[in-house]
Amino acid sequence: MRILFELLYNLSILVSISIISGYISYRREKNQISDCLQGVLFGSACIIGMLHPLVVAPGLIFDGRSIMISIVGFFFGPIAGIIAGSMALILRIYQGGDGVIMGVLVILTSALWGNHFFQWNLSHQSNSYKETIKQLFSMGVFVHITMVLLMFTLPADKSLSTMKSMGLPVLLAYPLATVFIGRIITESNERTRMAEALRKSQKQLISINHELEASMEDVVAAQEELRSQFDELQKSNELLKASEYTFRKLFDDSSDAVFIIQEETITDCNQAAAELLGYDSKNNMIGKHILEISPDYQANGNKSEECLTEILASTNKHGKSKFEWWHQKKDGTLFLVEVMLTSILLHGERVLHGVLRDISERNAMEQQLEYLSYHDQLTGLYNRRFFEEELKRLDTKRNLPLSIIMADVNGLKLINDSFGHAVGDELLIKVADVIRKGCRADEIIARVGGDEFVILLPKTDGNETEQIIRRVKDYARLEKVNAVDVSVSFGWDTKHNEAEKVQEILKKAEDHMYKRKLYESPSMRGKTVTAIIDALYKKNSREERHSYKVSLLCKSMGQALGMMEGEIEELRTAGLLHDIGKIAIEDRILNKKEILTNSEWKEIKRHSEIGYRILSTVNDLSEIAEYVLYHHEKWDGSGYPKALKGYEIPIQSRIIAIADSYDAMTGERSYQRPLSEEKAIKELKKNAGSQFDPELVEVFINIIWESHDSDKD
Repeated sequence: MRILFELLYNLSILVSISIISGYISYRREKNQISDCLQGVLFGSACIIGMLHPLVVAPGLIFDGRSIMISIVGFFFGPIAGIIAGSMALILRIYQGGDGVIMGVLVILTSALWGNHFFQWNLSHQSNSYKETIKQLFSMGVFVHITMVLLMFTLPADKSLSTMKSMGLPVLLAYPLATVFIGRIITESNERTRMAEALRKSQKQLISINHELEASMEDVVAAQEELRSQFDELQKSNELLKASEYTFRKLFDDSSDAVFIIQEETITDCNQAAAELLGYDSKNNMIGKHILEISPDYQANGNKSEECLTEILASTNKHGKSKFEWWHQKKDGTLFLVEVMLTSILLHGERVLHGVLRDISERNAMEQQLEYLSYHDQLTGLYNRRFFEEELKRLDTKRNLPLSIIMADVNGLKLINDSFGHAVGDELLIKVADVIRKGCRADEIIARVGGDEFVILLPKTDGNETEQIIRRVKDYARLEKVNAVDVSVSFGWDTKHNEAEKVQEILKKAEDHMYKRKLYESPSMRGKTVTAIIDALYKKNSREERHSYKVSLLCKSMGQALGMMEGEIEELRTAGLLHDIGKIAIEDRILNKKEILTNSEWKEIKRHSEIGYRILSTVNDLSEIAEYVLYHHEKWDGSGYPKALKGYEIPIQSRIIAIADSYDAMTGERSYQRPLSEEKAIKELKKNAGSQFDPELVEVFINIIWESHDSDKD
């Protein structure tokens, strides 16, 4: 009981200070200076109380600073609270003792609770806040429950004893004191407001008196003004009616679905809204709860009911909101809409105006774009962007050993040049398929370049990696594209410990792959060239006969010119392969019976360059590739593709040009009849020196005559 009386004595000082505070509020307008004065006043009250406290033990004191600091924050805001709290804080730290930590924390928490209730009042009242006994008591309870809990910060030998001796008095007296002191300040503030209202009323009465004393002309003017205002009011009413009509018209005729929602129920909607949700008439929609046209769960996995509560709270708080929502049509079909919800006044009542737009197609397109951003469009595998992100993600200790396989398609450029990019794409798709078949379902496979693939294998050692490569190769051996074997070169490496850099592992895998490619790719290219020749002959048997005849004529020319045996064989092979580039020319052009158009001739002329690109990929055929490239050059420089002239043209190309032209004239062509040998020789002589090397023409003619004579014999 003694403790309670001593606390009440200490609190009586605080009551006196609160009366002085009310006087300051009465004499000064509320502003930052007033708040600062209140902060100094209440801080002084704290100091007085702390200088005459209830001493429980040396260094352990109780006073009314928690009440004063929380009240000054409650009524006068954070500035006053900070000033009062700082004053008390400095003194308490200076006083020291066993209770200094608790004292400091009590000051800080009291200031925080006071500011919390101050902010709560501001947010829940549009103008000035009205303090109530309930709020003051709640704050007093929270502050002093906190104080009692902070007694646990005292030394262990004093914590429980202090709580036993002081806990109940604090919880009984301090909240009541908070209410009492707060009520004094409340009444003082109320008196201040009443005095201010009286002053305003007095000014108004004086103003009215002056108006009554004004001349009759002012009265008449006032009457005219009232008439004018009345007329304006009538016009405003007419405009309001017109505005309501316009709103109704826009509402009903809008192509967007529009709802009016009150208390989560549709009170009105337009026909577009009914049609969007699959109803015949909007009358079938009115009265429905929002959840009746929504699925149980939204896309984020939360219940629609919970999501709706959050959205409505946000809209009511901010006045509007924009969000995506899954709705359910009458037939049960789910579809995604974008909703723009706005809080409006309609006929004097607060309602929600909602505009809905079906964004199902847009959402599908966004998902497609997201898929494409991480996938290769041709093969459906992951792309480089995804691979690089996954490589970083998987580069952790728990994924060791981490193996990386690099794969490169052999002969892709050769197939693109020979059969076209569509066939090259088919090859890439086949390679992607065989890699998928050879790998496990959870492994990361990505196409990282035109003909490069990479496989990420977390928790996979070297033996398992080699098994995967063997499986992929076995599947690849079973596949062909346009009679060409599917061939892939592989290289791999494994990261075994965290110290190794994953980029170095990737580089080693790539280096190993390129080493294997050095001896695998040439063999593949040779097989591909053979396959290309076979494919050309299959699609045009006339080309097979023509190539064979040209190769024999070239061989005869080499023998007549006294070439070495190896050079003769090379010339014969060049004659056999001179039109290999025609594999990339469309069948309709190669087999056309009519005379070719200019554009078709341009297409045909590409075959020498295509043939060069095909043959130059094979090391053993690199020189023959040049002979094929230039076999349509002319002696006078008017040929193609580089307009070489005279001896700039390799002799092999000049020989092929003569043999090719001779067989073309004497052989079958879809667009002309064959010429006789005599006429063909005449044409060769005619074009010697312009199209053909004149010396080689003479040698060629002699070969023809000699062969003709030997046939007679």
